[in-house]
Amino acid sequence: MAVSAADNSRLQFLWNASHALFGKAPNASAYYMSRFQRHVEGTGVKVATTVQQHYCQYCGMVLVPAVTCQVHIAGKKRKRSTSTVSASEVRGDTGLAVAEGPKRTMIVSQESNEVPAPENRSRRKQKRTILLCDACMTANMFPTEHPAAAQEVPVASKQVSQSISATTSSNLSRPISSNSTKSATSSPSTPSSSMATANTGAPVKKKKKNKNKMSLQNLLRKDRSIESPSSGLKLEDFLSSI
Repeated sequence: MAVSAADNSRLQFLWNASHALFGKAPNASAYYMSRFQRHVEGTGVKVATTVQQHYCQYCGMVLVPAVTCQVHIAGKKRKRSTSTVSASEVRGDTGLAVAEGPKRTMIVSQESNEVPAPENRSRRKQKRTILLCDACMTANMFPTEHPAAAQEVPVASKQVSQSISATTSSNLSRPISSNSTKSATSSPSTPSSSMATANTGAPVKKKKKNKNKMSLQNLLRKDRSIESPSSGLKLEDFLSSI
């Protein structure tokens, strides 16, 4: 059955509203999901089982494993064949005298040397996934699908499930803040700036060394100029004093 544009938009609105209010108002979330279920039943749209497993079929609560529901898997248990054999039956079969006593329960194994035929998988009882809702304690049972069977989805359910699954992950996930994106984009530029400062640091050190050398040379020259006039006496000065 083809889904009209009005029904599709209505289903998307109810689905998004239910998941948006799941964390803040669980009762309102369950109300919108129950309206979603009623609208699906009223329009006759076939929804895939993967979509039905997201909400309780009775109260409409969004089912999240280990949060709002418990997951169980039910399968067929094999039973061993048991039979009661008395002493009279054993004596009649073998012809040997056996002391009569109380009856015993014996496990008869039906093994043979022949290779058993492979068991038909279609005859096996299919396992079922049980989602037990914590709000209303309703057991929602769904068949456990194999990967090959899960790929075959009706056309009508594809149109609803594709539009709904696109918004499920975005509503349940937390939005990423803009500050984290800014810090992520600005972080790669920091190594280049540190490399630039490391490269410019080498000529600055050379300039400082040259300035220190010039200052030391100037100080030595000044000391020599001060000491030179008072250091020695000439012969003319000695003769003039006589």
